[in-house]
Amino acid sequence: MKILILTSSYPLPDDKKSVPTGVVQYFARELIKQGHEVRVILNSKKYLLPLYFLPSFAKKKIATITEGTYLSYKTRKNTFFVDSGVSVNRLPISKIYPKGKFADRNIVRQKNKILEILKSDNYCPDVVIGHWINPQLPIMNYLKNDLKSRYALIIHGDGYLLAEKNNEYSELIKSVDVIGCRSESASEDIQKILNINEKPFVCSSGVPDLYIEQSKIDVKKFSEKKDLRIVFVGKLIKRKNVDKIIESLKLAFPDKQFIFDIIGEG
Repeated sequence: MKILILTSSYPLPDDKKSVPTGVVQYFARELIKQGHEVRVILNSKKYLLPLYFLPSFAKKKIATITEGTYLSYKTRKNTFFVDSGVSVNRLPISKIYPKGKFADRNIVRQKNKILEILKSDNYCPDVVIGHWINPQLPIMNYLKNDLKSRYALIIHGDGYLLAEKNNEYSELIKSVDVIGCRSESASEDIQKILNINEKPFVCSSGVPDLYIEQSKIDVKKFSEKKDLRIVFVGKLIKRKNVDKIIESLKLAFPDKQFIFDIIGEG
């Protein structure tokens, strides 16, 4: 099966700082192992040029506010790369500032660029998968006029966009064949927001079950251990919910002293 993935996050050799997550890469590689022909279009954000010359601390601050978008000049450049059998095209798409919407004219241009690449490679996808609503959903909506494929949208943590009143996303998503979410709670939220009968499927991410099963972790030793030390490593942004971890630890060990180390930027 030919699978086209549209995403705003995919690590490339020349750019790793601006990528908030490598989850799409993991899934794409697994699809290749299953025998599918996978192509990825990386819709990297291209902001106003002066933003890229800000000092590092300012870029990190912006990354915290925008939950993971680090301003890297290299994301402004077109590139092609083959990653473990996955063909990846990075196509920058212009945007005025982080967190904002893309102008419709830029969405149309991006759609045309994608079609040119597919046509030149004689690649007609059976399935088109979008990861994150903005800008994948509007691009997919335009592609439907030219590609008679099945369309799926995976909502990562941007479901709030659908809840905004009088916005086009809640209308555009009606043209998607299948909706997926990253957790059961997100799936339930999206079902309520869209007022649909069928709950979106769950596309889980995180540590594979097999890894946990093979590790044979003895959870009892944590409650019996006198000096308990727990470490969190990750980006210090809102969607990582570090505050929830602290609350959960207090509930899990109400009568035990423990040290909770938090390591990360943000």
